[in-house]
Amino acid sequence: MEERLIDPQKRQSAVDCAQRWLARFAPLLDRDPLASVAVLKQQLTVAETLKRESGRTVAELSAWATDDDQTLLLTLREAVAQLDSLTEGVRRRVGELTPGDPAGTVNLAALRAKLAESAARTELGETSTIPERVELLLSGGNLAAAALLAGFSLFWNGFTLVHAVMFIGGFWQVIGAFALFFLLFYSLFFGAGFAMAKQALDSASKESLLLEERTLLIRKTLGGWVREKRIELGPESRVGLDLPTVRAKGSRAMALTINAADGKQHQFGVGLPEHLKSDYVKKLNYYLAATAR
Repeated sequence: MEERLIDPQKRQSAVDCAQRWLARFAPLLDRDPLASVAVLKQQLTVAETLKRESGRTVAELSAWATDDDQTLLLTLREAVAQLDSLTEGVRRRVGELTPGDPAGTVNLAALRAKLAESAARTELGETSTIPERVELLLSGGNLAAAALLAGFSLFWNGFTLVHAVMFIGGFWQVIGAFALFFLLFYSLFFGAGFAMAKQALDSASKESLLLEERTLLIRKTLGGWVREKRIELGPESRVGLDLPTVRAKGSRAMALTINAADGKQHQFGVGLPEHLKSDYVKKLNYYLAATAR
C-alpha cells in the first residue's frame, strides 16, 4: 500500500482551522434559557458562518490528518452533522420570544390549532368565538321508507316462523328434542328480520345531533318516544363518511361515522340528504379541531 505524504505546514493549517471552527461552534451547545434575543441572533449569525465554512474545513482536515488527528476529525464531523438541528433550536427560541421575527421559526402545532379555530369560526358562522355547542337535524323521518321496511320485515319474520315450525315439527317426529338445534340455524334469519325492523324504526324516527366539547349526543324521536346515545370523544376523534353497517340491498347511501375515545366506531345520519353529508362532516370536524386543545 502506497504511503501518503503529509505536508506538515498544510496539516498544521488544517488542524488550526478545525480547532478555530470548533471553538466558535462550542457556545451553540450551551442552551441558556435566559439568553436574550440579541444573543440568540448573534448565535444564528455565527451558525450561518460556520455552515458556509464547514465543507472546506472538513475537506482540508480529511486531506492532511494523521492518525493523531482522527479524534479531532471525528469531532468536527459530528459537530457539522448537528449544526442544522442546533440552528433550528435557536430559531424556535427566537420565534417564542419575539413572534413574527423573520429570524425565528413558527410553532407549527400552535399555528395549526389557531388555523383550525379560525376556520371553525368561519364555517360555523361565528366572528369572534367558537359556539359552545353544535346542534344539527339529521333526519325528519321517512314514513314511506319505514312502512316499506316494516312490511318486508313482518313478511320475512312471519315466513321464517312458519317455515321453522313446519321444519322443526317434522324433524321432531324423527329425532325428538334434538330438532330444537335447528333453531340456531333459523336464528340467523330472525336476526336479519329484526335488523330490518330496527332499520324501519330508525327510518321513521326524527334524528338530531348535539355536539358539546367532546360529547356527542345522538337523539332519535318517534312521537313521545325518545332514544339517546351518548358518545364520549377523544382529542383526535373526527367525523367521516362510510357505508352503513346495515343497509338496504343496492343502497349507496353513506353514513356519518366517528370513533369514540375508546376506539369504537359509531354511525349516524344515514337518512340525511346526500348533498348535505359532506357539509355536515366539514362543519363538525371544524368544531372538533377548534375545541381539541
